[in-house]
Amino acid sequence: MALSSCESELNAAVLGIRVGIGVRNMLEEMLEVDVGDPKMGDPVLCPQEDRRRTIPITLKQGNMACITTTTTEVTSWRSRHYALRAAWVRDVIDKEQVTVKYEKGANIIADALTKILGRVKLQEAQERLRLVTSGSETDKQSGGERVPEGHQEE
Repeated sequence: MALSSCESELNAAVLGIRVGIGVRNMLEEMLEVDVGDPKMGDPVLCPQEDRRRTIPITLKQGNMACITTTTTEVTSWRSRHYALRAAWVRDVIDKEQVTVKYEKGANIIADALTKILGRVKLQEAQERLRLVTSGSETDKQSGGERVPEGHQEE
């Protein structure tokens, strides 16, 4: 459980970066090529033997406190309990494995995963994340009754 929005965003950033690096490594191994250049942002395919390039990972962050925590070494006594996670993100950024970009919260799809949302915003987030709530499409198609799979009328 996070004690602040900064810590919540940091937890989400750490998880996202870990998964992103894992997916990038898997893709590079499966494709036997490296894609793009983190500094240039270009999605150019090139054989591994030519030159070493990696798939760029950009962390889109809407919380300025989290950006500051992950890009500077200044910490306070209030943030000491998550300083290790922030240091790990800083290290990944310093090694140019990830870049950080400020983005408005309304444009960040995963922002819904770190906040409490009202009904309308929750529905919008579910659509953007392509989440289906129990019975949403099935209920509409069957007039409100859940029909077991394989038993739909044709």
